[in-house]
Amino acid sequence: MGLLLAVMCLALAGCGGGGAPTTTTTEAPTTEPSGDLIAFVSGRDGGPEIFVMNADGTQVRQLTDNDAWEAFPTWSPDGTRIAFVSGRDGDDEVFVMNADGTQVRQLTDNDAVDGRPAWSPDGTRILFTSGSGDDYEIFVMNADGTQVRQLTDNDAWDGMPAWSPDGTRIAFVGASSGYVDIKMFVMNADGTQVRQLTGNDGEEYRPTWSPDGTRIAFVSGAVGAGCCPVGDDEVFVMNADGTQVRQLTDNDAWEAFPTWSPDGTRIAFVSGRDGHPEVFVMNADGTQVRQPTDNDGVDGRPAWSPDGTRIAFSSPSSSGNYLEIFVMNADGTDVYSTGQEGGSPSWGG
Repeated sequence: MGLLLAVMCLALAGCGGGGAPTTTTTEAPTTEPSGDLIAFVSGRDGGPEIFVMNADGTQVRQLTDNDAWEAFPTWSPDGTRIAFVSGRDGDDEVFVMNADGTQVRQLTDNDAVDGRPAWSPDGTRILFTSGSGDDYEIFVMNADGTQVRQLTDNDAWDGMPAWSPDGTRIAFVGASSGYVDIKMFVMNADGTQVRQLTGNDGEEYRPTWSPDGTRIAFVSGAVGAGCCPVGDDEVFVMNADGTQVRQLTDNDAWEAFPTWSPDGTRIAFVSGRDGHPEVFVMNADGTQVRQPTDNDGVDGRPAWSPDGTRIAFSSPSSSGNYLEIFVMNADGTDVYSTGQEGGSPSWGG
């Protein structure tokens, strides 16, 4: 399982949320509510760079071009800008650019590792993580990089911040020591009223809000390097206040990376239940599990189109030498390759 976990886990670039990627599939996809464009990361010119294309693979445009790596593209809610992480100044920093690659602006500038940018629902603020070693904290800043504020202060790791759909709360995970005993928390958008939501024996990570903000999907189990599943990890869902925790998957293999459909009725996820990662879709209550992909390669990182009718994902090319971006209907029909080498598809535009 070493290769498939390496491909899947490098997308998180470590629990701390930083570190230069070493493969073209370097971060988790995000789905933003606009347009029919897909941003992605490709190492076709040597180092990972950010590209954008039409959903059918046409009109490919390279947005970044540096000797350093560029990754983690995240669309602004209105589809006009893309936040990303770059190592161009020697440290991992957060940048933003117009959706056509113009007007690149560096938002952070420090000796720490900055990463995991996440736009607020109204597009005025950006969450990010910053730190080094096993001590990372969560920060927020205006979308122009001003008024940086530290939201968490813990001797261990705080990470994976996720805005609630109304922008008033932030779900995140925190460890009690280093990367050990990872639990789920929620706080107000200004960092006040921190509340622990989970307290089970396993590690709990990757909080994902339902579109209506009433529920949070997450993964519980054991984690390895990069906060990735290494054992019998399962997908759970709970109310946003931590009540009514329900286990949605139950297999001897790992299940991870839950992603809500835009209407909140379904959850796509990745499972190793047939020996290698495949994309699955289930109802939000865990019923009617369907396997849209079935091949010997590593299928991963499903990203819903804004209208919920399609899912983009990465999968090995026909030669098996590199990853390509594929698109399929949400029911698994009409699968096609965009013909573009790369990974981490992100809808927007």
